[in-house]
Amino acid sequence: ARRDSLLFYKRFVIDAVASKKYKTALLYIDSSLIVAKGGEVDTLIQLRADSYYKIKNYASAIKDYTTLIANNKRLSYSYYNRALCFKKQKEYQLAVDDLRIAIKKGNVDAEKLHDKINPIKKRISYYTTLCCDGSTSSAKGRGACSHHGGVCDWNHAVYEKYREY
Repeated sequence: ARRDSLLFYKRFVIDAVASKKYKTALLYIDSSLIVAKGGEVDTLIQLRADSYYKIKNYASAIKDYTTLIANNKRLSYSYYNRALCFKKQKEYQLAVDDLRIAIKKGNVDAEKLHDKINPIKKRISYYTTLCCDGSTSSAKGRGACSHHGGVCDWNHAVYEKYREY
């Protein structure tokens, strides 16, 4: 009876998600969770999290993705989707943290989103004297770099790359 009930509700969940009726799907998912066991629960929680995301209830989606992560299920997918929720809530540091984990687990989409949220930036690190032959020098006075063809730029900026998060 339990299995039949679960299959009954699951069919409605799949139909509702396919027709993009996510609020209806959430009602059937909650009913299914009452009779679900083991791996069935994780599948339903994933569907519920995805449905919450689609209706822009990001806090509830984050809660469900966190549950999936705690249950060690589909980690790359769960970390990536939780990062999407954090991004929508403008919690960029949390999103970047999840994306780094998803990248380590091999998620290619996570890498793209990480570079979009947290692009590589450049800033001036220090200045140096640039000789005309392309080498640098710490010389400051007269005759500096004379054996390198002279000074081409007294205040050549040296940049470093960094990310905000």
